[in-house]
Amino acid sequence: MKAIRLSRITPIAKGFRVYLGNGYTFEFKSLRSAKAFLATTNNFLTETLVEINFWYKLTHGRYRDNWLLFFHNKPSLKGHTYTDNLKCEKMLRDVADLLEHSFQKSATENGATWVFKNFLTALEYLEQTSLLLLGYHKKRSETAAIYCNRCDDGEYTTMEPVYEETYNDSDE
Repeated sequence: MKAIRLSRITPIAKGFRVYLGNGYTFEFKSLRSAKAFLATTNNFLTETLVEINFWYKLTHGRYRDNWLLFFHNKPSLKGHTYTDNLKCEKMLRDVADLLEHSFQKSATENGATWVFKNFLTALEYLEQTSLLLLGYHKKRSETAAIYCNRCDDGEYTTMEPVYEETYNDSDE
């Protein structure tokens, strides 16, 4: 599975330092403590990567569900529906690239900086795409599409991620 793998621990005079890309620096007296902190941070950032990917999947699905709303019947390609369609496609492509880049760059020297920067940019693009789609729903008075997702079983639910954990306790 793809995971974030920050690995940079810098030795200093009184111990070890771990720099995170969000501007925070943590100092530890022992290498073991620094490695434990880095492992916990990697787990947290990997969970964040999974969650951003979940929201990317939902946003991309919502975009494809509404792709036909971007009908452009003008002779030029300067209409706002055409440009909005291009914006959505570009931002969604960029989110996929940013997530892949975060995974690839996380083990490098500046990995922490790249991970945080890419996560924040990906979330910003997902928000902008969602707001752009929301404008089309409001224009068409699609109240149900504005506030919720329709599930396959016909019930309406809010867009909150659901995680299912399965454990195999058998000795097989």
